[in-house]
Amino acid sequence: MLWMQLHKNRNSNTLAVFVLFFLYSYRPSSASGTFGKADRNLYFPDQLSTLVDSCCVIASTHSTSAKQKAVLAAASRAFAEESTVCVAHLAPPFDNLIEGNSLSDRLVYFPHREKDLSCLHPPPKVKPIGEPIRGIFSSSHLTDFVNSRCGTYRQLDGSVNSAGQKRADLLRRLYDVPEREQEEDDETESECERISPPDKETFYKEYLSVSKPVVIENALVNWTAVKKWTNEFFYDHFGGRKVHVKLSPDGDFEGCESELKWDGRDKRQMPKHIRDQMTFPDMVVVRPATTDVPFSAFMDHITLRERTSKHYSRIARSGNASAYLEYTSIPTYMPELEDDIDPMPFLPAGMSREHLNLWLSDGNTLGKLHFDPFDNILAQIDGVKELTLFSPHHNERLYEGYIPEAILDFSPEHGSFSRTRLLQSTALVMSPVDIKKPDFQRFPLFRKARPLKCTLTPGDALFMPAFWWHEVQSRPSPVTKRNLAVNFWYTPFLTKKFPCLSCKLDVNRAMRHLLDDY
Repeated sequence: MLWMQLHKNRNSNTLAVFVLFFLYSYRPSSASGTFGKADRNLYFPDQLSTLVDSCCVIASTHSTSAKQKAVLAAASRAFAEESTVCVAHLAPPFDNLIEGNSLSDRLVYFPHREKDLSCLHPPPKVKPIGEPIRGIFSSSHLTDFVNSRCGTYRQLDGSVNSAGQKRADLLRRLYDVPEREQEEDDETESECERISPPDKETFYKEYLSVSKPVVIENALVNWTAVKKWTNEFFYDHFGGRKVHVKLSPDGDFEGCESELKWDGRDKRQMPKHIRDQMTFPDMVVVRPATTDVPFSAFMDHITLRERTSKHYSRIARSGNASAYLEYTSIPTYMPELEDDIDPMPFLPAGMSREHLNLWLSDGNTLGKLHFDPFDNILAQIDGVKELTLFSPHHNERLYEGYIPEAILDFSPEHGSFSRTRLLQSTALVMSPVDIKKPDFQRFPLFRKARPLKCTLTPGDALFMPAFWWHEVQSRPSPVTKRNLAVNFWYTPFLTKKFPCLSCKLDVNRAMRHLLDDY
């Protein structure tokens, strides 16, 4: 006999859908796996691949012990209010479906196979592999397991747990840039809040958890780097070390422009099913040219020193070209610099650093409008950065989507750039809107976009939450003729799928422990 229960709740905001399989008993009508009428709703392994495309699955099998089946039956009631809960049993054969190809008396977990938005090709057909669930001794243990793996927030009685209540509250309070008093008032701009270094609880509750940018003043007072990292320091300690330099003819880095400016566009081979998914297939994201030179040659260029080395001439002959050390990993290329910078003391324990980058230029650079899928601390050491931010709550106004990529070429012999390399890849985090000269005819929704202005001077640190759109104008120090900053990227507390116009921020499963800490 098959027992199957399906629950639907259209009002559920739960990101992960959880499906439970349980069968009290079944009797196949023959060894070939044919089932009688009573078993016609039984899910077979060949149906599992389709199922995991929409569900996080917990399955019992004919080898699952009676005790574990009872645990599953009790725990399933906790998820009756989720968008879909189905209780049934996974029928054999199980070849290659379970990790290690071995059955036991345990339940089996199959993760929800979410669509990979970073790839526009149809996903390959991959057989799901289940993980035997270990250490489950009670229905409360199983409920906790499902919550952690499937993104749910339930107690055994089906009510929302305390972490889920906190999540719901903070999602209602997410920060957004205030509306303009008049739609036509383009001069009205909001400014970033500026504060003294906060304590951990204040930072979490008022900024991190509600996705609110903030400038922390005097955040670098204890950094050795502030006084130590002079131009002469970089010459003396890293002058002979090769660095990967980005080059742009006009100081703009990674903006969007018409494909018509590029040679060879007629030869570009882009499959129709890929091009059809591009909102603006006639545009390209322009990646900068690159060159590898000694650090001393790069420093010569940005500080306008007169040098005669062949390495210096490779970039000096480019005239007005801007050279930039951007996204330069300190742990990878200059690990000794880590001793001169301190983690921000206001960050909650448990935040995981993903990247630590150095940003160094002549200060005449413009990083075009984009977002990053990390929580960001941008620490300004020298020069000024003027940032224009837009919230991630109105992505349709910034036209989030897929844009083809191209990369500039640079000729050291002639000191010139060319536009010939149209790539097969697509950018996922760039906006096609030029916010300094917006084309409202093509991008009419941008009229409703509300900017937030944030200015960083030496000693300031900006907390910029993940997925906030930003354009960064750098200005040089009048003394050192440079702009120098460090940024920390952390696993985001709030995350979303991208590129996706309608996807909303939600608590990152990897960071949900903070809901219990504060």
